[in-house]
Parts: sequence; C-alpha cells; structure tokens
Amino acid sequence: MPFTFSHPAIVLPLEEKWNKYFNFTALILGSMSPDFEYFIRFKAMATIGHGLIGFFLYNLPLCFILAYLFHRIIKKPLIAHGPKPIDSWYYNTALKPWRINSLAQVLVFSYSAIIGMITHVFWDSFTHKGGKFVILFEGLRKI
Repeated sequence: MPFTFSHPAIVLPLEEKWNKYFNFTALILGSMSPDFEYFIRFKAMATIGHGLIGFFLYNLPLCFILAYLFHRIIKKPLIAHGPKPIDSWYYNTALKPWRINSLAQVLVFSYSAIIGMITHVFWDSFTHKGGKFVILFEGLRKI
C-alpha cells in the first residue's frame, strides 16, 4: 500500500465479529508497524520491518509502546476534541481503561499484532513493484 494509514482497512472487519479473540489496538498498530521504520529513519528504506525477524524484534515491541502511549496519553484528548457528534459517540471508549495485566492478554496482543503485520505484507504484495502478486499478475504492473 502506498499509504501507511490505509493498511488497517483489512483488519477492521475483525473487530466487529471476532473482537473477543483479538486485541483491536494491536491489529491496527500491527497492520501499520512494518512501515514505522520509514518514519523513524526519515526515509523510505526498509531493512528489518517487513521481515519475520523484524516482526518480533522491532515491530512487536514498538506496538506495545505505541499502544501504551495511545491509551494513556492520546485517546482521551483525541476523542474529547473530535468533531460533534463523534466525540459523544466515543465518550465511553475514552473512559474505558486499557490494560494488559495477564499472560493471556500479552499473548492475545502479540498474536493480534503479528496478524496485523502479516496483513500489511500481504497488502504490499499487491501494490509494491517487487510484490509477489504484482510479479504474478501482469495487470497489477500496469497500475
């Protein structure tokens, strides 16, 4: 995907139907995390973020850190200062505490983030010049 913030589109349906099996924050962050390397380096050069080793050594810890920062610092002001009526729709979400305080929750967060990362690489395989599906299907090379 040419735009990092379009990656969560593939994981959005999981929240509604299977939300007790996944951590939605982790799915969203995981789906964007392989590209975080670009923002940290200030250039579009991937060295680790899109590979399996990078999933565990780079992206997953970053997902934990960003999830914590989002829920502790960003979530309440973001919702409170959102346009009306969105601010009132999500008011209860802003007040809802977010914790990871058991091994089970750590595992759910971790596999949710990894699934998000896999979907990221899957989307990229359709849109990037060297992507597997771009190579397989000539029509994708012309877009």
